[in-house]
Amino acid sequence: MECANPYADFGGTVTETRFIGRKVELNTIASRVFGAGGYGSIAVIGLPRVGKSSLVFEAIRRADTHSKELRLVVVRANVGEFASVSELFRRLIEDVADGIDDLGLGNDEINRRKDRALEPQVTDFGAVRAMFRSLRRADIRPVCVLDEFDAGRRLFRETPQCFHWLRELCSNPAFKAAVVIVAKRRLQEVARLAGHESDYWANVLMTLSLKPFISSEVERFFSSLEGEGVALGSAERQEVLTLCGGNPYLLDGVAFHSWERVKQGGRIDGEWIREVGGELVRDYLPQVSTILQDGPMLSKAVQVVVGPQWDVTTDDINALRELGVLREEQGELRGFSRTFEDHLRLVGRDIDIWPLWRETERALRDVLEWHLQQVHGSEWANGLVRSRPRLRRMIEECHGSRERERKLFGRASASLLAYTYPMQLYELMAGDWRRLAEPLLGRDKQDWAANFKVLAKVRNPLAHNREEAVTAADRKQAEGICHAILERYQRWKSAGFGNGHPAPERPAGSLNVRTASTPSTGIDASWYRRPPDTPERLTAGGLVCSLRDGHLLVALAREGDWPACIIPKGGVDPGEEVEAAARREIEEETGFSRLTLLGKLGVLERLTFDRSHWTVTHLFAYLTAEQEATPSDRAAHPQPALWCRPDDLPPMLWPDQRRLIERNQARLRRWIDRFRQP
Repeated sequence: MECANPYADFGGTVTETRFIGRKVELNTIASRVFGAGGYGSIAVIGLPRVGKSSLVFEAIRRADTHSKELRLVVVRANVGEFASVSELFRRLIEDVADGIDDLGLGNDEINRRKDRALEPQVTDFGAVRAMFRSLRRADIRPVCVLDEFDAGRRLFRETPQCFHWLRELCSNPAFKAAVVIVAKRRLQEVARLAGHESDYWANVLMTLSLKPFISSEVERFFSSLEGEGVALGSAERQEVLTLCGGNPYLLDGVAFHSWERVKQGGRIDGEWIREVGGELVRDYLPQVSTILQDGPMLSKAVQVVVGPQWDVTTDDINALRELGVLREEQGELRGFSRTFEDHLRLVGRDIDIWPLWRETERALRDVLEWHLQQVHGSEWANGLVRSRPRLRRMIEECHGSRERERKLFGRASASLLAYTYPMQLYELMAGDWRRLAEPLLGRDKQDWAANFKVLAKVRNPLAHNREEAVTAADRKQAEGICHAILERYQRWKSAGFGNGHPAPERPAGSLNVRTASTPSTGIDASWYRRPPDTPERLTAGGLVCSLRDGHLLVALAREGDWPACIIPKGGVDPGEEVEAAARREIEEETGFSRLTLLGKLGVLERLTFDRSHWTVTHLFAYLTAEQEATPSDRAAHPQPALWCRPDDLPPMLWPDQRRLIERNQARLRRWIDRFRQP
């Protein structure tokens, strides 16, 4: 006869030799329900397919040797099978009566009470109570197992008093039964989903949280598997644990397929385990998400494991630990498996735990990815690793997370940066601040290092101990930083960056000119090479300065609806003095007219935007007390000038103008200080 797969029953109730561990839980049920003295009721709560029904069944099987002595009558009802509360109670009464007859413990009073309780079509709890009172007088201990109690959220919706009936049945010494509830959700959540907000009724039931296997039980599982002829090496075992954690159903599923694989002469390796286990995980983890979402605890789990921590509390963390969603590993809180953590990252992208944060993260990644493409091209990850080898591990981890997500769940983010944390984003920016961060965040690198540490505290998983939580002050500070980033992001976008356009290519041999240009203009080093026979044009302009609260500010012009800023300047008319032309152009483009000359900044040369002329631009610096003005040439310059700090400039059209401002900050300060001296 062909040998049968010993794991063919995986997914069903497991008992006897197939039952592993759970010593503490079995002893708890035995003491609570099957003790020789008094008895009480219990609720076994845990994730789907974690072995709740198997645990209760095994506890009943082990108590069977004492059933006559204790005068036990055990009945089981799957709550999901019934269309009405009356059907459920009728079944309990009928099965209890049958059990009593089987044991020869019946009497006339019990039979009368049973018949009266079964008479009405709608349950009369008074008659049910009288029935159980007669059992109590006969010293019979009814044990009523209510499996799949989660279905009560539907069944009890029209009869919320059922929760109080259950409380009475569990606690009233005159007619109590030992009720064993088996549920995926906490009892108060079942009641809430049924429209009953009070959890007072559930206080009489002891809660037994059934979690995935602990390490010793996992070892027993692998030993049992080896005893069936399937020996896994340490690497293969680790793959199984990465996928399954200690979940008995998932472990049994892998065991079933592994036994079949060995029987057919196949080889078990990590790739095969990921393929087979991945199918099981893809079916199972959405069930866990559904349970948590009903809590609603899914967002709390995402906050603890993935971040950011916005409204998670210590009570939430304790509840997740009770459900077996979280486990503690070397002082850190983790999901019950590595794959479950990946699943939370995936579903977390669709949960607006904290919309402000989500928008900020997207903004940071959008900006960084665009500038990475500008610097390193479309395959920026490869270029980044070549230029900064120490980032290899981070990039490889991101690739690994994305590939694992795609294989397990059939989808993944297109952006590699979706798999980074705030401090990793900062690390990427910090190594090339001028090109990757300055267009968005400005030059205050050290200040932003501190800001990102605050964001990391809020964003990173809760990793040290479960009492640690993000304070209201932390959140308030993080909110301020997020608002600052988003404000800068809007300026970045308004300057034409991103917008789905590719970054301009840098020609081979181009000058080392930093371009903060917009992708729609593509200003690069070619504008700074004069083609033969290009006519020359003389232009003039100036940088208008102001000192406010000790801060140096400069005024930049905006032309038409063009997004990037410029230093105001224009052509010198025939016979016009160069400095006079600079003042005229400033008034036309910004409106500022009360100007005090500080000095000459320099001369810039380049092609005009249409490449028709080679411009030679004389630029001056001016001081003004005016704060607002209207450009005199409103048709060409409908927007007012933009005041900004020279160390925190907005995107500018011409990179040489930007360099001129940045390099002359100290010089401008000296000129202004000299002018203000008496």
